[in-house]
Amino acid sequence: MGIPEYERVINEVRQRIMSGQWRPGQRIPKIRELAKEFATGQTTVKTALMFLRAEGLIRGQQGKAIYVADPLPAHRP
Repeated sequence: MGIPEYERVINEVRQRIMSGQWRPGQRIPKIRELAKEFATGQTTVKTALMFLRAEGLIRGQQGKAIYVADPLPAHRP
């Protein structure tokens, strides 16, 4: 059994952000565009984006523009 569809989307979007393909402050494609690209439903993409937002990798709201989050500053003691 493979990984859940939303995890596949999470992994691909995370990889694009971590590799620098999508940079901080850059607007990411709309939910319907991502659903088409990943050949999945919009609900699956929304679920994936919810997890990525909780990780702090993206910011914004569904129904509005979603952007790659600015990197968090390194914690210094």
